[in-house]
Amino acid sequence: MRSSRRLPLAAALVLLASGGVAALPNPVAAYPGWLAFTAVGTLGWLVAARAAETGPDTRTAVALVLGVGLVARALLLVPDVPLSDDLYRYLWDGRVANAGHNPFRWAPSDPALDELRDDEIWPRINHPTVPTIYPPVAQFVFRGIDRVAPTPLGTRATFAFLDLMAAALLVPVLRARRRSASLAVLYAWCPLAIQESAGGGHTDGLGVALLVAALGLRERAGPGRLREAGVGFFVALSACVKPVGVVLLPALLRATRSRRWVVLAAGAGTTLFLFVPYLDAGAMVARGFFTYAEHWRFNDLGYSMVVAVGLGPTAARWVLAATLAAVAIAAPFRWPDPLAAGGVAVGALLALSPTVHPWYIVWIVPFLPFLPRFARPAGFALVALAPVSYAAAWTLARTGEWAEPAWSRPVLWAPVMALLVIGLVRVTGSPSTPGDPGSSER
Repeated sequence: MRSSRRLPLAAALVLLASGGVAALPNPVAAYPGWLAFTAVGTLGWLVAARAAETGPDTRTAVALVLGVGLVARALLLVPDVPLSDDLYRYLWDGRVANAGHNPFRWAPSDPALDELRDDEIWPRINHPTVPTIYPPVAQFVFRGIDRVAPTPLGTRATFAFLDLMAAALLVPVLRARRRSASLAVLYAWCPLAIQESAGGGHTDGLGVALLVAALGLRERAGPGRLREAGVGFFVALSACVKPVGVVLLPALLRATRSRRWVVLAAGAGTTLFLFVPYLDAGAMVARGFFTYAEHWRFNDLGYSMVVAVGLGPTAARWVLAATLAAVAIAAPFRWPDPLAAGGVAVGALLALSPTVHPWYIVWIVPFLPFLPRFARPAGFALVALAPVSYAAAWTLARTGEWAEPAWSRPVLWAPVMALLVIGLVRVTGSPSTPGDPGSSER
């Protein structure tokens, strides 16, 4: 079937899936049906990804990609119950900040914030004894939502729109690489991105959009120092939503060569400037993040393996952090292309993190077309299978207890690792292809 026919078919499948989820008042409680609709959307996404490789690079094609992405996200706003309760913390943080308090200083359960409690948001906040873990750019958006649309639906709509911006910003990156703009479907029509933004209201789409903006600047021609300052600026903004973009710094710095200091100075200066309004909290600024880093665990791969050989929880986390740093630093030497090396670093972050919520996996989606060839099938599998991990939330909805079923991690990670091993074997046993990010020549 020609790509001109496959793309409309894929769009129909994606919209059918979104429409099916829209009919479920509580998608998590209806997990088997929700997962079936998600599988239909994933099939459409995979068909679209294949068709887009040779698809048109026109304004009409971009309009179709973004238009379908917009409609799919609008449909996911229909269910009453969000996929996650994280957005209640977002709403609370915005309310706290707009009331003149520092959300890094006070946990939601602190009596100092009693006057802000209500019957809708406050009772649904998860981990109420822990101060916020969300950095300044996320806090800025939370404050805006609190002023304009302080509801779960308003939160989901805001992050659905910001998530779609990531797909739009991917278009110039693709064109700079002489790839079809139609490949923006990889993000725009991705069921995981659609669900985690419009369905769950998560901040990750905003962080991805800012990171893609940095990558777009990196690909543009223009005055060197100004461009590199912009790269540092946008990486810092992304990291101040979630610090995922930090693992890309080695790849970006190696590609920058003589102006690395500009990237670092712009990034460090932007980060410091954004944190200044919150520094009156002192050491409490980092308390929420360190509590998360020390204690959270979910859906992990590498952490389970390291603990299984006898390391304690703290030692295991340090070993994994050191391994991630080594991969992020070494990747640009094997793949000088910063998008390929950056994608490998993000993939390593997901594989080595003790906590891998499905919305974290959204961060690898914009790198899928640029991954080294050995890793692409595994990357697609990880994104396609990520919704399986909502089985724990389904258990909570049915029993009142949060528990990961024994089958959920193997269903997610076993195919990913199998495809990764197969990819490595194939690349090792075949000659390099010039121009491919997986070849030794890049």
